[in-house]
Parts: sequence; C-alpha cells; structure tokens
Amino acid sequence: MKLKAVVDIAARMGCVLALGLTLVSGLQAQTKFPSRPLTLIVPFAAGGGTDVIARLIANRLGETLGETVVVENRAGAGGAIANKVVASATADGHTLLLGTAGTQAVSPSLNPNIGFDPTADLAPVARLGATPNLLVVHPQVPARTVAELVALSRAKPGDIPYASSGVGTVSHLSAVLFARMAGIEINHVPYRGAAPANNDLVSGQVKAMFDTPVSLLPLVSGGRVRVLAVTSATRLASLPEVPTLREAGYADYLSEVWLGVFAPKGVPPATLERLQSAITEAVQTPAVSQRMRDLGFAPQPGGAVVLREVLAQDLVRWGKLIRDAGIQLQ
Repeated sequence: MKLKAVVDIAARMGCVLALGLTLVSGLQAQTKFPSRPLTLIVPFAAGGGTDVIARLIANRLGETLGETVVVENRAGAGGAIANKVVASATADGHTLLLGTAGTQAVSPSLNPNIGFDPTADLAPVARLGATPNLLVVHPQVPARTVAELVALSRAKPGDIPYASSGVGTVSHLSAVLFARMAGIEINHVPYRGAAPANNDLVSGQVKAMFDTPVSLLPLVSGGRVRVLAVTSATRLASLPEVPTLREAGYADYLSEVWLGVFAPKGVPPATLERLQSAITEAVQTPAVSQRMRDLGFAPQPGGAVVLREVLAQDLVRWGKLIRDAGIQLQ
C-alpha cells in the first residue's frame, strides 16, 4: 500500500508539473510580440505625404521589432473605412492605424453616425508630428500681409473666393476659423481634393486658400502664389520669414494636422509600451525626421498620453466650430 501511495503521488505531481509547463508555454506564446508581420492601415490613397511618412515609419519600425510592417491603404469615407478595419482587428498590436486630426477628430464631428468612436474603439499609441496650413493668395490679390487681406475682405464682403480641398476638411475649417476670428465673410469654393483647388488657384479662378506645405510650397517657391501666414503656433522652418497668424494679431488661432498611431482597444499595456518606444525611436531617426521636415511636418514624437490629449482637444475645438458655423457634409 505504501509503495502504491508513493507511485500515485509521483504520478499526480508529474501531471501538475506537465500542466504547469503547458500553461507557462501558452502564456509565453500569448505574450510574445510581435509573433507575425504587422499591418499599418493608412486612411488615404498611396503617394500622398501621409502615405510617404507611413512607409518611412513602417520600415524603421520593422527593423526595430524584427518583423515586417506592411502598409495598407484603406482610403474613403473620411477615414471611417480604415478606422473600422483597425477597431475590429484582434487586439494584439499587430494591426495599427495611422490617424490624423482630420480622420480622428474632424470626421467624427462632422458625421456623428460615421460608424466608429475615436476614443472608445481605439487606443492611442504614439504621436508622430504635425503640419500647419499656409494662408496663400493669388499674386493678383493686392495684399502682402494678413491685415491687408482682412481690409480687402471687409471692403468687399465675400468678394474673395477661398478654395478648399473639400467641405469639412481642415483646409476648409482653417478658413472658417480665420473668417470668424477676423470678422470677415468668405466665399467658400470647395473642391474634390487639393490638386484641382491648386490648379484653379494658380489660374486665378479662386483667389485664396489654406492648405498644407507639401501641397503649396512648390507653388510658393515658383512664385505662382503668395504666402501670407502659417497656422501653427511657431514659424515654419522652411519659411522662416513668414509670420504665424498669432503674430498677425490672432492670438488664439491654431490649425494643425497631426499624425498619430492608434491600435484596437484592449491591446496589452506591455505591447502598447513597446510599440510606443519603437515608434518614437523611428521618428527620432535623422533620416525619418528630415524627410518629415521636407514634407512640411514638424517631428513631434510623443506617447499615448500626449496623443490622447491632442485628440480630446481637437474633438472639442473642431466640433464646436463645426456646430457654430453650421457646417454639414454635402
């Protein structure tokens, strides 16, 4: 009996040990990150400035994590398509979103039924940087300063047509914010994207526009448009002689398009921390940060807390402007 009891105990201990090893092995498999290639979803078509930055970050991120990071473009519906893909993905950190102020703050404010909640469905991972808009006019417009443009607009309300890349875009909202602060009336002419708007601006069919440096700097350097101000809090490194709208007398004016990486809600904290660290390292790489500057973006690496704060601020700020101005999608 004693020998049998000893054998039974040994057998049970063996089973417990085997179970323990199985659990540890399973836990290690679950916590290993990354365990396969990652996907970075971009809510814009390939070839634009945001897409270029996404691919730069993806390449560097892949080197740091030791896994391939595939960039997948899911354009359309104001960013809703891309957001839904990421929000419904497995919350393990292998599917990420490159969001912007437009896709994460403006679109949900314009369309409450957009089909995703930028704060409830997604977790902020890291901020990459931001780009301002430029306020430019056609050379025929007799204004070389913001004050002169405002004076012209007050003398002939609505006489200066302002182009935008579409209703509800940051390009449009920047002009609306300026008009409300300056107490002027603008004649808004929306286009389907920046390219056709720029073409009509150069030809003189429209006279003014707010848009990003990556879109307008070639026109500025070629003398085809005149830049009056930038919409950021500080001057643009590539245009150090151009004042900000704050310097022009509008102390509370700020309009920037920030970039940030988001993950599905529920990704383990350790995975989010590793992603944040790797993304921050990518932005700080000289080759990446310089290319961002070339595209008009100021590298501003920041963690989840920073990205969460800027998203919350923009949801309030742009949401209020959209409601107060009665802006609706057409």
